[in-house]
Amino acid sequence: MKTLLTNIASLVTVRANGAPYITGEAMRDIDEILQGAILFGDTIEWVGTAEEAKHLDLADADLIDCSGKTVMPGFVDSHTHMVFAGSRAHEFARRVAGATYAEIAAEGGGILTTMKAVRQATEDELAANAQRLLQSALRHGTTTVEIKSGYGLDTETELKMLKIGTRCQVLGTHAQSPVPSTLSPVPSTSSPVPSTLSPVPSTSYLVPHVVRTFLGAHAVPPEWKRDPEGYVNIVINEMLPRVAEEGLAEFCDVFTDAGFFTVEQSTRILNKAKELGLKLKVHADEIALIGASQMAAELGCISADHLEHSTIEEVRILRDAGVVCTLLPGTAYTLRLPYPDARMMISEGAIVALATDCNPGSSYSESMPTIMSIACMNMRMSIEEAITASTINGAAALGISHLCGSLEVGKRADVVLYDTPSYKDIVYHYGVNQVRAGWVGGIRY
Repeated sequence: MKTLLTNIASLVTVRANGAPYITGEAMRDIDEILQGAILFGDTIEWVGTAEEAKHLDLADADLIDCSGKTVMPGFVDSHTHMVFAGSRAHEFARRVAGATYAEIAAEGGGILTTMKAVRQATEDELAANAQRLLQSALRHGTTTVEIKSGYGLDTETELKMLKIGTRCQVLGTHAQSPVPSTLSPVPSTSSPVPSTLSPVPSTSYLVPHVVRTFLGAHAVPPEWKRDPEGYVNIVINEMLPRVAEEGLAEFCDVFTDAGFFTVEQSTRILNKAKELGLKLKVHADEIALIGASQMAAELGCISADHLEHSTIEEVRILRDAGVVCTLLPGTAYTLRLPYPDARMMISEGAIVALATDCNPGSSYSESMPTIMSIACMNMRMSIEEAITASTINGAAALGISHLCGSLEVGKRADVVLYDTPSYKDIVYHYGVNQVRAGWVGGIRY
């Protein structure tokens, strides 16, 4: 069945006209259609005004009146760590009280706290937690999510984490297929559903589309603390070949920063990943400037993420190499770090994306609207720039902007309906969820 959404008060398409991303001043042009309409099955078939839609052949379409509402592309959250176990609320409370992230990590906390919990968790326990976060992200308007490993830090646990990503990827791709009994259904919404929209079945297992990233080089585990080079060799010679052989990831990422992995170590890991057919990402310039951005440009990484300490020199290098600058304001907010200089990056013509960095330690939020609000208020991005960075440019950070990230004919029908007459309200009325309904590949949630 095709779906026609019509009489849409604000239809935001983020039209890119065939370009893989949008930069500079053009980020403010989100191509809003007032009183718009959109027709889709599993892909988008037509976009225009409600008046023009009256001339379409709609004999086999489900017509939905969206008067007083906003429709936008689903958000693309291109940097998360949603597969984990345990809680770090106690560490968060300590940081709020004055302890630093570095102090807690030096005591064996931080990433290693989650590592211990993940190693002890079963695959089903990890899957249940990941599905809970993915479904929450979906309810907040995110239709594509990148998920990293990185809390196992040994071969079998890293593979276990990536297998969770694969299970979630299957759910996102084949939402109507049988679902393993260990995964719980999405709770049905308790808020009233407009009469023009039929209720979603409470047994829906739909989650966003999932892209998987191997992050075995997230930290050096305790057992290799005295021999970090030995751990790097395990990542290169044992983990990566298994990941590639079993088809468990699309990307390889490395935490290249002071106290984690050097540029030389990261280069060896990423070159091996490239040799095995994986695309590349990198955590860069979060803690210090050690050359991570330059490495990302030289190796052809699709994105460099964090960039809290990047200067104009790093940004120009990334821009010239076509590397997406993925900014994670939730992390700066949670850790009380300086924010990335988004205004400078946009002015320099860099490709700027936003993502949640959803993880249990430094950014425990799966809500892209919350991230957009932080970006607008604390990084001085306009609402339109934040939308562009959270949709088409987020898709570019995963190399899939030809599939999603904007509402254009031929792209996947990842469409979200908001219970507000203006897209501006999604940032203006912060701290609440205004999603009324959505479609992932044309499937209603």
